[in-house]
Amino acid sequence: MSNRAAEDGVRVAAQNPGARTLTQFLVAAHIEAGDKVALRIRREDEWHELTYSELLGASQRLARELAQDGRQPGGKAVLFANSRPEWVVAYFACAAAGLTVVPLDPQTPLPEVRAIGEFTDAHLYFTTEVSQAALERELLAQWERDCALTVHDLESLNHYGEPPPDEVMDRAAPDDPASIIFTSGTAVDPKGAVLSHANFLANVEGVAALLEPLATDRFLSVLPLNAAFEFSSGLLIPLSVGTSVTYAGSLNPRRILATIAEAEATVMLGIPRLYQMYAEMARRQAASSGRTLAEELHDLFGGRMRVLVSGGAALDPDVYTDFERAGIPVHEGYGLTEAAPVITVNPLRATRKGSVGLPLPGTQVDIEDPDEDGVGEIVVAGASVMRGYYRNEAATTQAIRNGRLHTGDLGYIDAEGYLHITGRSKDVIVTSAGKNVYPDEVELRYKGLPHVREICVVGVKDASQREQVHAVLVVAPDGNRDEIAQAMSEVAAELPSYQRIQQVHYRTRELPKSTSLKVNREEIRDLLTRGEPDAEVHATPGSPFKGADEWDPEPWQADLVREIAQITGADAATIRPGHDFDRDLNLDSLMKVELLALLETKLGLALPEQIALKFQTVQDVMDYVTPLLGDAGQTPGVGAVHAVSLDSLPSRTHESHYLRKTGTQRLIGHTFRWGARLAYRLAFRLDGRGVQNLPTDGPFIIAANHASHLDSAAIISLMGRSARDLHVLGAKDYFFDWRPKGWIVSTCLNVLPFDRHENFLRSLGLSQRAVQMGRSLLIFPEGTRSRTGELAEFKPGLGLLALELGVPIVPTYIEGTYAALPVGRLVPRPAPVRVTFGQAMPVDEYRVRRDREPRYPLYRELTRSVQEAVAALGERADAPQ
Repeated sequence: MSNRAAEDGVRVAAQNPGARTLTQFLVAAHIEAGDKVALRIRREDEWHELTYSELLGASQRLARELAQDGRQPGGKAVLFANSRPEWVVAYFACAAAGLTVVPLDPQTPLPEVRAIGEFTDAHLYFTTEVSQAALERELLAQWERDCALTVHDLESLNHYGEPPPDEVMDRAAPDDPASIIFTSGTAVDPKGAVLSHANFLANVEGVAALLEPLATDRFLSVLPLNAAFEFSSGLLIPLSVGTSVTYAGSLNPRRILATIAEAEATVMLGIPRLYQMYAEMARRQAASSGRTLAEELHDLFGGRMRVLVSGGAALDPDVYTDFERAGIPVHEGYGLTEAAPVITVNPLRATRKGSVGLPLPGTQVDIEDPDEDGVGEIVVAGASVMRGYYRNEAATTQAIRNGRLHTGDLGYIDAEGYLHITGRSKDVIVTSAGKNVYPDEVELRYKGLPHVREICVVGVKDASQREQVHAVLVVAPDGNRDEIAQAMSEVAAELPSYQRIQQVHYRTRELPKSTSLKVNREEIRDLLTRGEPDAEVHATPGSPFKGADEWDPEPWQADLVREIAQITGADAATIRPGHDFDRDLNLDSLMKVELLALLETKLGLALPEQIALKFQTVQDVMDYVTPLLGDAGQTPGVGAVHAVSLDSLPSRTHESHYLRKTGTQRLIGHTFRWGARLAYRLAFRLDGRGVQNLPTDGPFIIAANHASHLDSAAIISLMGRSARDLHVLGAKDYFFDWRPKGWIVSTCLNVLPFDRHENFLRSLGLSQRAVQMGRSLLIFPEGTRSRTGELAEFKPGLGLLALELGVPIVPTYIEGTYAALPVGRLVPRPAPVRVTFGQAMPVDEYRVRRDREPRYPLYRELTRSVQEAVAALGERADAPQ
């Protein structure tokens, strides 16, 4: 392409950058900016600068050398160096030569550099003079097999002053891969996001539309260029408007500030920890100078800073406020490497605290399967989304479904379209009662504890496989633990019970972090699971317990305490009136329901279920019960401690009509079941195994894995006439939120409403009534459809239901429905579906044990046994036939 032709073509590209290559983009920048400085860095007290003309000329010269060396389009080049102008020259040279760049963090261990190079079939490496010899030694064995392997020293690429050629080399197409950026290593599950020229340029266009960079801006680069965030927004965006980028050359905070002042920087990209560091620095200076924090912060940044952008982790709201008062708003954004990378950002003139901003123009952001608070998985579609992971089809299929990128992050979109992140789905702590706890949110609640430098919240499973909320606190060596515990108790009093920290780990060393200074939750969780040797562990943050004095209970109080001890597994002799159910006794909402059943049995009254959810202490229960006692101070009909039984629960509710069908409904249901059997056999080649295992002498519970809306009808279609006596327990908040929908699923699928959140007890009563009528139940103990098709942890409500109803459980495994209609897909596709029914599991042994053992551990034990049986069926189904 001639320079003139490039000019004509790139002027069109400025309106549609997603249709051009990075070389055409650079040519356009050269045409607009010419001899203006593009890149600069200070070395040995001297500025080294590269103009737009020199950048194009140097990269084109190297591109020609690569082509002359026999480097073919589609080849891979590893770029293993810190940020510097030569890094940019090498990248644009590779892009022009049609090579795909594999940028690596300069802190990557050399064996991993070699492993990634081998995995990507890279024959070309760029590194620094300091690392060249060591890298060559690491590659020695590969060098003996590959004579084309070359390691270049970036310092030798300073072809400054080289004019652009008349004919511009560009051997790439817009959709060709420009980068493979690894988000995980090669040891287990290598995930290298393949990003095209068009992906990056579409992202640049979207970010520029919201942040409005100016040709008069001066960018400061402090983050590594191997990260997609810095490459796209810290390099390509300033080049798109013809302004300069200054490389700090150091991560020393004071050196960065000096460079800001010297370069008169107006724009900088950073991570939350960096901004927090500067806010703390300004606060210390303000304390000694007598000036305001805003004044100190404004002066720290040279007085010219116009735009700060934060990404990579959540920004502390207090830090946001500090910078806002200083007149330098921080524009928080959100992105993933897989989206090249920015997905949302707060616009220049409309930034919002606590939000990560608006979706980029041309990027679609949706919330999949939102809960009652609107929180669900963030899914993304648009021109900047990657084509997939390099040589990892399984990971690609999991990440990109139906043309949309499933981020694995959770969030919600407010009424004005701003996205709010609530956490990572893999980090979410699911309590034994099915409550979702978001670590980021809990950390924010407990922020500001005395003597605490850092806090990290993770979920850790106990011996009963219940996930508990643990916190690791980094404290000063002389930090007062009692003051910390008191402060935590005060915070906990204002929180819902499921958000309260159940176990605290104190340490003095800082938390492990990634190279981008993000706290590594996975490593912390592993440390806690193994038992960190130097950590102090405290079972509860509120020790000593309130009300731990000697106590002489009345007989009815002693009876009540013994029942509470049986439910919780605690020692009755240690329970006191002031003990907190959530913090001290680990009583979750399911246990509270059992406590309510106990009170109803003892008092002979039907009690509102919301009462149990309001109980916070043992004293609360006693205060509630006291006015209901008889004259003799005893509960009616109670001589000894009675076991809790669902037999005492009122089974007739206003929802009992779902158990009775009109003639029209029966006809519609029969027609639907007949049609479903036909459809499943034709479209899904439905295969049923172990149908003979379904009991014929009474009701039973089918407990199955759940991956699709096709699951219920698949089981119904295999049960023949007995399907009319099978009720599916369905989430009330999902299937019965609209009366016509509830009527349809009740009529066609025999669905009974099951309240997962508030009226659990009433739902148990309805299930009991169904069993008394000779009906069987189908339950999906995972609580919701699996997003991956893999078996998730079963909720203990299954154990409670089966144990109290006294009916056998039939473990069942469904395969194929996930492939046909996974979460997020609207129209099913043909796929073979198989249902395998296992041997019925009687619960008689557990019912005998429930009178002498705490019931809750029994519920969990029974649930785990069923889950293991379902998993075993799945393993047999997956085994070669």
